[in-house]
Amino acid sequence: MKRRKLVTILAASALFTLGLAATSFAAKGDREIDFSVGLATSLDSRVDNGFALSVGGGYELLDIKAIKGSTLQVRGDLGYSHWDDSRFESDAKFTRVPLSAGARLYFPIEAVKKLRVYGEASLELSFDKSDVKINSPIITPGVSHSDTNVGLVPGAGVEYVVAPNIFVVGGLRQHIIDNSYLTVSGGVGFKF
Repeated sequence: MKRRKLVTILAASALFTLGLAATSFAAKGDREIDFSVGLATSLDSRVDNGFALSVGGGYELLDIKAIKGSTLQVRGDLGYSHWDDSRFESDAKFTRVPLSAGARLYFPIEAVKKLRVYGEASLELSFDKSDVKINSPIITPGVSHSDTNVGLVPGAGVEYVVAPNIFVVGGLRQHIIDNSYLTVSGGVGFKF
């Protein structure tokens, strides 16, 4: 089991590195980096919604001739999601640090010149941690658990260019993983 986790971690790291390294061969404007902040839905019914942060980078690999003006981008993303919950006599904190590598397919919207929508899919490696503290002198003071999980992340979003190399982005991602959750985020990105 440990060997499988190691192989999974190495494969995801290699994909992430390859995706970001490919940007060094890109023409001007084919590479991008974006920063987002947003909401992470509850892991289960007993936990409130949390927040999510992410940074991602991509390289527009090729134009898709069959779909006028569309492009395929390879990308990697690193995120941080956090949830807090205080109920009864306990305090719980849950953290996920997802690392993903995948692709986005962009479609221009002809009616709005600087707007394009995208669909995306990626493989995710998530480093998870939970801490539960019991506020009682009778019961064990707390429990901490760490785990690594593998999942898939389909998503969709929009990008709108606000300056020649600056854009705003909004996205929705479903993290299909142990204790699945949804992130809704907005942010800013830069092309170079």
